Amino acid sequence: MTLLGKVFTFIVLILSVVFFVVAGFVNARHINYRTLVEDKQTGLNVQLSREQAKTRELTNLVQQLRDTLAVEQLGRTTTVSALETEMRLINETLKKKEEELAGKQSQLTVMAATELAMTEELKARTAENDELRQSLNSARDDRNAQYQKFVQSYDQYVRLQGEKQSLEKQSKNLARDFTAAKQQLDILGITPETKLDGPPAVNGVVNAVADNMVEVSIGLDDGVRVGDQLDVYRGGAYVGRLQVTRSVEDKAIGEILPEHSRGFIVKGDRVDSKLNEIYVKRPAQ
Repeated sequence: MTLLGKVFTFIVLILSVVFFVVAGFVNARHINYRTLVEDKQTGLNVQLSREQAKTRELTNLVQQLRDTLAVEQLGRTTTVSALETEMRLINETLKKKEEELAGKQSQLTVMAATELAMTEELKARTAENDELRQSLNSARDDRNAQYQKFVQSYDQYVRLQGEKQSLEKQSKNLARDFTAAKQQLDILGITPETKLDGPPAVNGVVNAVADNMVEVSIGLDDGVRVGDQLDVYRGGAYVGRLQVTRSVEDKAIGEILPEHSRGFIVKGDRVDSKLNEIYVKRPAQ
């Protein structure tokens, strides 16, 4: 036998062993498909029946779910329609509200402008009110001042009325005294033209001295007339003599007679009239 034959024989042997092992393995793994299909407990027919029952149940369940889904879809459609209707109404309402809002905004703008105008008017009225208040205060002050003046005037009127009554009374008394004195003077034959020897016995003080003129505190009311002569004393000492050049009710002005001067006449010196008897020249009988 050649080497090639030996090799083929060895290969055939190896392959026979391999086929034997595979055949044993296949035989060991052999399945009885008839039994597997027709077995009443675990056969494929039983499993198929069970699966068909489950399929029917699932089909029924699916149908029920479809019916339920159809109902739900119908309900949802109805709900969606209602929601769409409601949304449309809401949109219409919203549109109306927006229009109302636009109107309100316009009104608000007008009201803001009106408020601004009213504010300016209020400021103007406030200023006018302040002016009126000031005018009122001024008028009240003027009224009070006028009232005070009226009260003072009325008080003065009352006082003057009293003085008037007193003066009227004095006038009546003076008229009575004048009448009595005139009767006596008529009896004595004295008239306003009758010349007296000098002023009545009165005394006063020196009010002021200016150059050669002297003002004294006695005048017409005291019987001092123009041309009368007054003597001036200081502390009992003779100072000089004045001759009256002007006489009014409460004072007189005299000129210093230099021939009778015994010193300087100053303010505060005593002034006396000459105490001469009244010389009355009676008319011839």
